[in-house]
Amino acid sequence: MIFHYSKIGRLAFAVLFLLCWATTFATNYYVSPAGNDTADGSEAAPFKTIAKAATLVNAGDTVFVAEGTYTEQNITPKSSGTENAMIVFKPKPGTGDVIIKHPGTSISDNTPVFQLSNRNYIWIEGFQFKDFQYGRASIYISSGTGNVVINNRFENLGNSEVGTWDGNQMVALFNSTKNVVCNNYFKNITGDGINVNSQQTTLNLVCNNTFIDFKGKLRSWGGQYLYSRAIDVQDMSDGNNVIAFNSAQNVVHHIWLDRDGSNNVVLRNFGRKGSGLVFNESRCAKMWCRKTSVSK
Repeated sequence: MIFHYSKIGRLAFAVLFLLCWATTFATNYYVSPAGNDTADGSEAAPFKTIAKAATLVNAGDTVFVAEGTYTEQNITPKSSGTENAMIVFKPKPGTGDVIIKHPGTSISDNTPVFQLSNRNYIWIEGFQFKDFQYGRASIYISSGTGNVVINNRFENLGNSEVGTWDGNQMVALFNSTKNVVCNNYFKNITGDGINVNSQQTTLNLVCNNTFIDFKGKLRSWGGQYLYSRAIDVQDMSDGNNVIAFNSAQNVVHHIWLDRDGSNNVVLRNFGRKGSGLVFNESRCAKMWCRKTSVSK
């Protein structure tokens, strides 16, 4: 087949146009403690809150957050990203630590910091969620696909009272698929670390996370006993979630498999000085566990 030169030229122009369009319409937004939410969000005129930037993002956009402490809740991206054009939230390079707190003052404050329900392909990297007691979760994902939570720190969080059955957790995955929660650090947590829960929660990867010094919280069904799970996996009959290469020290339970948390892979996790490494409730079936160990 012989293409006429003009057809080849038009095809090349179309490809070049699409590439330029993708580049042109990906926007960087900037946030700073010294910013203003009435500004335009450019590097020269940043927003003051992450939540404001989130109301504007589209697929391929990045939100750069400058060093400082932010008190925020319900940060909800306007739209989802795509597999090839994720929406990214991360610290602005070269500016230092970004600390995010929840403003809640009681167990009735049931909002998360990042609300990613019904959002797909959102990337959250490099933040410190630190020094707050209340709120539903630091990052809450319900009915979400392809989101990434990576290289964040969660420290000095939670409380022993519980306002809702799914409250007081650090990262939550409910009815969500193909998400990644990896390389995060959790220390001095009262409550749960990563919650992998519900029938449609499948094909998620939870790996290389570190959990240190976890304390229990009340459950509506548990009387006065305080429960804590560094990783909580339950309520799916065919999960195919991978829980791998996570480490825990001085936690109440490292990995909790409960209420038909079935057909998951638990691989090479390590625990030290904890009350329990893996709890596998009788209704969980066809679990593939290998090289999961505990040390005194």
